[in-house]
Amino acid sequence: MLALSVALFLAANPAESVQINLTQTTAVVDRSLFGAFFEEINNAGEGGLYSELLFNRALVSSATGLPDGWTSEGGVVFDSSATLSKNSAGSLRISSGSTVTNSGFWGIHARRGLDLELRLWVKGSGVASLVDSAGLLFEQEFTGGPDWKEVRIQTKSSRASTQAKLKITAKGTLSLGYASLMPTNRWKGRKNGLRADLAERVNAMRPGFMRFPGGCYVEGNNLANSFDWRSSLGPIQQRPATPRTFWGYTSSNGLGYHEYLEFCEDLRAEPMFVVNCGMSHSEITPMAQMQRHVQDALDAIEYANGPVTSPMGKLRAANGHPKPFDLKYLEIGNENGYSWSFGGPAPYYERFKLINEAVKAKHPDIITISNVKVPNPGDLTSEHYYDSPAWFWRNKDRYDAYDRKGEKIYVGEYAVTRANGRGSLAGALSEAAFMTGMERNADVVKMASYAPLFENIHNRQWNPNAIVFDGSRSYGTPSYWVQRMFAENRVNVAVQATAAASISEPPAIEGRFGFKTWRTAAEFRNVRLVIDGVERYRAEAPKLSDFDSLAGQWSEAGGALRQTEQSDDRIAALKGIVAKASANWTFEFEGKAIEGYEGFMAMAGFRSAGETIQWNLGGWGNTEHAFQRNGERVGRPVRGKIEHGRWIKVRLEKHGSQVTGYLDGVRIEELREVGAPDLAVGAGYDFAKGELVVKLVNGGRERKLALAGVPVGKVRAKVLSSAALTDENSLDRPDAVTPREMDLNVTRDGVVVPSYSLVILRSKAPAEALASARAWAEKQR
Repeated sequence: MLALSVALFLAANPAESVQINLTQTTAVVDRSLFGAFFEEINNAGEGGLYSELLFNRALVSSATGLPDGWTSEGGVVFDSSATLSKNSAGSLRISSGSTVTNSGFWGIHARRGLDLELRLWVKGSGVASLVDSAGLLFEQEFTGGPDWKEVRIQTKSSRASTQAKLKITAKGTLSLGYASLMPTNRWKGRKNGLRADLAERVNAMRPGFMRFPGGCYVEGNNLANSFDWRSSLGPIQQRPATPRTFWGYTSSNGLGYHEYLEFCEDLRAEPMFVVNCGMSHSEITPMAQMQRHVQDALDAIEYANGPVTSPMGKLRAANGHPKPFDLKYLEIGNENGYSWSFGGPAPYYERFKLINEAVKAKHPDIITISNVKVPNPGDLTSEHYYDSPAWFWRNKDRYDAYDRKGEKIYVGEYAVTRANGRGSLAGALSEAAFMTGMERNADVVKMASYAPLFENIHNRQWNPNAIVFDGSRSYGTPSYWVQRMFAENRVNVAVQATAAASISEPPAIEGRFGFKTWRTAAEFRNVRLVIDGVERYRAEAPKLSDFDSLAGQWSEAGGALRQTEQSDDRIAALKGIVAKASANWTFEFEGKAIEGYEGFMAMAGFRSAGETIQWNLGGWGNTEHAFQRNGERVGRPVRGKIEHGRWIKVRLEKHGSQVTGYLDGVRIEELREVGAPDLAVGAGYDFAKGELVVKLVNGGRERKLALAGVPVGKVRAKVLSSAALTDENSLDRPDAVTPREMDLNVTRDGVVVPSYSLVILRSKAPAEALASARAWAEKQR
């Protein structure tokens, strides 16, 4: 049995070790574990993945005259009465010799010899040209007619440019109803296709599934601008554009439901469609009117999967795809169970139940996904995590303790969004550590997808993102490369692997004290602070002049300090009283939530708005109490709420490294922080290659590991590392932090693992262990 175990231990520090048990299988790992999540955010599709080069090609009207993105020279007017189709806003009427210009998305990028296809829907004749400050890239006449006619021009760019513009000059009176300019080299040759280099970056991730098209994009700011999959079908010139999506920009809907399904097919990824559940960020459909949302879900499934004899299957065939797309997953709503706008999660519960039951009755094989745990669950529950590197390191074993008989999990969105620059190695390695835990627990975590996927460098609305691009270039962040490395080294079965690393010192609690609110109006009184046995502050009716670092609408009212602005992170901190890290103290007060979504927070160790310890009382929609450091949860949350309109006595006590919180004299929660580990491991078998795959994440300095059971000599490894955790990639240095193959020299004393690295080792699996794992996997299925 010793021959079937591998023990990796740190020669320099026996307290740190890695243990891999080759005979202890933990989970069957499906290809669907690691996938991709596409959301229309950051101009990810419009001006990005979708290969259209013109901005606002649908001529969505503007209150200021010409449609956004279009400029004119001479006599040009927007005519809302002359429309190409029932869905168009109008057309541009261009007098003879006058010109309209479109600059694309922050300039049209072209390389020399680029094959382009220009499509114009016009009445009349004119000249189309692509120009920049240096002159022409192409020019060609076109002739329409008295009625709407599509004109197609196939041409080449004579030279390279990054700031080209399309100009259309009228010969006689010309009406332009729609325009499109695309490279002919579209990924997989699709007629209404994708930008090849960006699509190929996703393809290289080998996603087991793809979730689309959002995210908040699905919900919309209101129901009118939520994603309507039906209107995204058919010829592009007949699709209604969305003038202002959730993320604030126009979408032509050229990248529509059909194109998303085609993309999944080309990626060989299972499709996951997110359907609106009758809830936006500001509106909710009454239950009596929910049937249209139920039918939307059913028809979307039928369009993807139905036979050509069905109404929706017939429509799919008419759009060029008789064969079913085999939609497998349906997520019902997006983060709607988190919504505080509609009185808590109950409205989502009933809407999920309604849609889920209708789907299961007609399509029992569809795997349904809820945003949160619901009373009447579907097949999977989605969990989202955006936090710091320390959080991901601390939570690398999160799923070890999950109930094996409970709900199965889809980690639908996760990424390091704090202390991570614009996508650094520090964030990527901590995500890799978290991924080893998901892989080891693939019996509970069935699917996972990093988010967001794309960012146009000119419209960064979220930070960071996996793939960053401009009009012609792109790069993957270190997080992108972690996703690729895990996908390229998938295992069929995970085996037990643990890493015991020395723990860094816990962060100190040092700073000032105060109050914070989040989308809630609240009052505070009877404030008392004692540090090391000395009373440093006491006020039954605190004065505003005693506080600074103010954010919000603070005032003195009725013997209390009142904050009335219902916005995020409204702060008041006591002036001039600082507790050192070594101090013991008691901070107590009475608080009352007046109105809004949540309770209030007690702050300690306050240094700045983003650097503080806070006890969040009635947070997360007034459902939980939890300690947070710099916005990140630390410790374990406790279910509970703050009753609005009632004074509540709050007391925080610090003794040594422990902070204890009391409400109305009752101990509620304790915080004893520990430092974050910096070593993680995952291991499993690749049946097709007959190999053992070991994924080792080293968040610290170079380490020498002894490897029992690995032959002495050179071992080929794939390594992602760099000189500093803060290192990033950029458009100018796209390969600064990318994987490389290298030989690791295994000696009798061990092997040196590089600093700050994800190292993937592959070796021939022991035949007996491999056969046993195969047999076990068959039984699980």
